Amino acid sequence: MHWRACGGNGEAQDGSRPGKGCDDSGGEKLARHPVVKGEVILGDRGYATARGLHAVRQVEAHVVVRFNPATLRTCDAERRRIFLQEKEGQVPALGAIEFDILIPVPPPPTKSHKTWDSAKAIDWVEARAIAARTRSGEVIWILTTLTGHTTGRHRRYGALPLTLAN
Repeated sequence: MHWRACGGNGEAQDGSRPGKGCDDSGGEKLARHPVVKGEVILGDRGYATARGLHAVRQVEAHVVVRFNPATLRTCDAERRRIFLQEKEGQVPALGAIEFDILIPVPPPPTKSHKTWDSAKAIDWVEARAIAARTRSGEVIWILTTLTGHTTGRHRRYGALPLTLAN
C-alpha cells in the first residue's frame, strides 16, 4: 500500500495548511480534499466524477477539471442523455465550443455492476463542457461548474480562490 498527502495550496487564517494523509486505495477523489465555500478546485481527469463534483458543489465551491466525456454521464437541460464525443466534429480548429450540461449523481454504490437508471440520480450537477483542439488537432474537454456572465459570445469570470487537487 502506498500513501499520499492530500491537501490544498491555500492557507487558513491561523497559518496552517489544510491536508491529510490518505492511502492509495480510494484513488483520486474530490471528496478527499478539504474544500470551503467559494473555492475553485482545479483537477485532472481522475477527479472528474459525478460524486466528486457533487461533493464540491455541496459546500458551494466549484470545479474546473479536464475530463473524458466517455467516462462521465452527461445530459441536456431536459435530463436526456447526450454523448459529447459525437459533437467533436463541431469543435473548431481554433477557439472552443461549450455545452451546458447536467451531470446525474448516482445513488450509493451496490455490489451489482449493472448500469444505473438516471431517474434514480440523488442529485443533478449543473456544469458546462468546453471543448477545444490541441496543436495536433486532438479534442480536449474541460468541465466546469463555474457560472459566468454572458457578454455576447464570451463569458467572463471574476477572480476566485484556486486550489489544486493533486
